[in-house]
Amino acid sequence: MSAGSFAYDVFLSHSAKDKPAVRALAERFKADGLRVWFDEWEIQIGDSIPSKLEQGLENSRILLLCMSANAFGSDWAMLESQTFRFRDPLNKERRFIPLCLDSTEPKGSLAQFRYVDWREGKRDEEYPKLVAACREPQIESAASRGVRPEIGAGEDAVNSGFAEKVISLGHTDSVRSVSFSHDGCRALSGSYDNTVRLWDLESGSCLRVLEGHTDIVFEVAWSSDSRRALSASRDNTVRLWDLDGGRCLRVFEGHHRWVRSVAFSSNARRALSGSSDDTMRLWDVETGACIRVFEGHASVITDVAWIPDARRALSCSNDKTMRLWDVETGACIRTFVGHAAEVTSVGLGPDGRHALSGSDDESMKLWDVETGVCVRTFVCHSGKVISVALSPDGYHALSGSDDKTMRLWDVETGACIRVFEGHKADVWSVAISPDARRALSGSSDDTMRLWDVETGDCLRVLEGCTGGAKGVAWHWDARRALSGSSNRTLRLWDLDSCSCLRVFEGHSKTVRSVAFSSDARRALSSSDGKSLRLWNLETGACIRVFESHASVITDVAWSSDGRRALSGSDDKTLRLWDLDSGSCLRVLEGHSQTVRSVAFSPDARRALSGSVRSRELMVV
Repeated sequence: MSAGSFAYDVFLSHSAKDKPAVRALAERFKADGLRVWFDEWEIQIGDSIPSKLEQGLENSRILLLCMSANAFGSDWAMLESQTFRFRDPLNKERRFIPLCLDSTEPKGSLAQFRYVDWREGKRDEEYPKLVAACREPQIESAASRGVRPEIGAGEDAVNSGFAEKVISLGHTDSVRSVSFSHDGCRALSGSYDNTVRLWDLESGSCLRVLEGHTDIVFEVAWSSDSRRALSASRDNTVRLWDLDGGRCLRVFEGHHRWVRSVAFSSNARRALSGSSDDTMRLWDVETGACIRVFEGHASVITDVAWIPDARRALSCSNDKTMRLWDVETGACIRTFVGHAAEVTSVGLGPDGRHALSGSDDESMKLWDVETGVCVRTFVCHSGKVISVALSPDGYHALSGSDDKTMRLWDVETGACIRVFEGHKADVWSVAISPDARRALSGSSDDTMRLWDVETGDCLRVLEGCTGGAKGVAWHWDARRALSGSSNRTLRLWDLDSCSCLRVFEGHSKTVRSVAFSSDARRALSSSDGKSLRLWNLETGACIRVFESHASVITDVAWSSDGRRALSGSDDKTLRLWDLDSGSCLRVLEGHSQTVRSVAFSPDARRALSGSVRSRELMVV
């Protein structure tokens, strides 16, 4: 069902005891032109109530859940069941909006959602935002944006605008950390390539690359409103990111060694970080000030987590222990002893009563947080347990290991339910979606995988080049592209299917520039290895290697007849090549710095070159 085909904009889900407040909201919505499903207006005498409710839910675009002490009472089971189809992250056409009528805290998994504060005194302030969120989204045309269609574009092209297709080339090194957004629709990943990436899980596309760290990103964390993120890095810092704008808002400095782990408090006002300097720090997110330093571990702190009450926190360490801390005083309340090797990861259940720990001793342990007693030990991996996570309901657990697998566990019985196989190297990080139906795993094989928890199927592999894309080129029909990478390869891509058609290997160093021949049957590539290569795109064979430059070749260009090529280099020269014989026809000198770009004129009788720093543009 498309957004425009719903009969109702909003379905008001509420307790009968809250009828007066909800009726007033329904009338206000109606006056502003929204189509509202409100039970008093839709259910008539003699109607089947369950049938009418189901019809209303099926035909509504948004479910507005009115939360209160009344709603969380005897009516809760029914009200919660109404939310499921609207909270499904795969159902992009529907939306779920929680609204608080009183000061009652959101229940269970609802705590992860940003809600509308509809308490007395807040309603006039909140209403404009609420009604805007409930209005049907408008499709913006190219004309309304002031975009002029291309000359010669057909009517269909004008009406539909420009369709975008993004091929994500993925992280360029091991994926160290993964985390679901609170609605399960997006994910964050941190990598050995020093970046944080924001992903759309439905399409598999990379929405944003967050750059700023100067070393490995060990862990990433979402704020409760999913608008900001924290990252912990081997550059000894924590960074706060604005995910909408892609900006780094703040850098938290104070740790003396690598920052291994980071976690937001439930209200996103404070953060915890764990470091290789053996300390955990408490931060004020808004000011960047370090509020408190927690000392006690005898070695590297590998992971940190907040207890849901936000008054206590857990940390685990290479000293083989886990510790429970009083956040307000900095005192260590309890030490958990039992693992025979480094404790690598900690996860908490929804109520904070139980904690899960993973260790290099190849086991996972379930602990009673209040008593410090080990309730259960899980043993099945054939390697170190690197990452653990508990499902939102606390019934299941995930573990990732250097045996290249992820495992799903029954927390109550300790049984291994399922083994997820597919990664080619260590599984560094695991996460389970808010609805517990999907899981993410990040690996040192440079990929992140999205899994169906129920079936064990891999739904999507988020990957691409295993090196940064340094040069790209379009095929003339816009359906194929070439990319050159720091992993010393070229790749030929099908842009319709987003698949890699062929990998070209032969360069000894980073491939800087790539170019199609005019007939798109051959390609040229230049490299940091001082060589230029000519490729047959159909067979993948290297036809010829051109060597003469004294340094890195930065750019390459074809002549219109396909018989000659130009190359620019760090050696401050251009070179003209005969592609049939492989000989250098001419060396063009004159630039005083690196030649970054070269281009032939359409008749191939003249050329342009651009140089760095000296701001030179040369016509030859």
